[in-house]
Amino acid sequence: MRWFQLGLALVMALAALSAEAKPKRLHDGLSGIAKVGDRTFIGALDRKAPDTRPRLFRIEVADDMSQRAEALEVDWGSAGIPSDVEAVCALPGRTGEVLVLESGQLGSARLIHVGGVLDPTGAHVEGAAELPLPPGATSQNLEGLACAPIDDGHVLVVVGERGGSEEHPHGSLRWARFDLAASALAWDDAGNRGLTLRRPDGWEPNPEARAIGDLYLDEHGALWAAATLDPEGDVGPFRSVVYRAGTVDAKRKRPVELAARARVAWQLDGFKIEGLAAPPKAPPEAAFSIATEDEDYGGAWRTLPLAPE
Repeated sequence: MRWFQLGLALVMALAALSAEAKPKRLHDGLSGIAKVGDRTFIGALDRKAPDTRPRLFRIEVADDMSQRAEALEVDWGSAGIPSDVEAVCALPGRTGEVLVLESGQLGSARLIHVGGVLDPTGAHVEGAAELPLPPGATSQNLEGLACAPIDDGHVLVVVGERGGSEEHPHGSLRWARFDLAASALAWDDAGNRGLTLRRPDGWEPNPEARAIGDLYLDEHGALWAAATLDPEGDVGPFRSVVYRAGTVDAKRKRPVELAARARVAWQLDGFKIEGLAAPPKAPPEAAFSIATEDEDYGGAWRTLPLAPE
């Protein structure tokens, strides 16, 4: 009996050490991310109605790259709590303001203008606009969002249909002019029809492969996309690639142009990237921030190195 008790005590001690050594997850997985400060990010969670838990988190990245996340309190007002938030982008030139994208998978898709995301007392809704269905479509499932400046009161928004469904086997991009004061979207014919994305090099023609997990517009006007392979079930195995989808210039007559070749710049096996954003101020070798939604495995925030020439 004594040996049994000693053995049990040893097993319990090892278990306690193992529990202490186990890495703590930052969160349960993020469906979108946007940089709003040198080391501050807003992350989105794709919680579904009637779940009333927070949809947005504020993430602070320390000098040692450790992260601290806290739920962002938002007064959703008459807009109501969104369902299935899949992307977020920082509004150019507007400190502490973001656009939040509701996917439309569970009903209407919306862009929600949220201000005060850096305010310690909480954020609030400035306005919201519905995103209509593409011409001839009966559904949409939007997972990518990018914002480009037009002028002080307007922004060009680019939204990405994720693809990988029977109705939308391929990903696509649509764009519109968003009047921030009126919370109104203006579409032209080309932006409403959109563009079908080219499949990234080497990305197998799998019906479960999503062409867009998120979008990110860099400072040079390059539009990057994350594509994910998400097999049936929440245990993977997952695969993600980041590729250059095209360019965006709000001054052009057609502001969105596809890249001649969708070359894969990064591939990550075992992870499902659903968030792309600018890197933190340091380290200088970082090209992107990524956030993953790895379902049963939780999620992670990381930086990606500069791609080789």
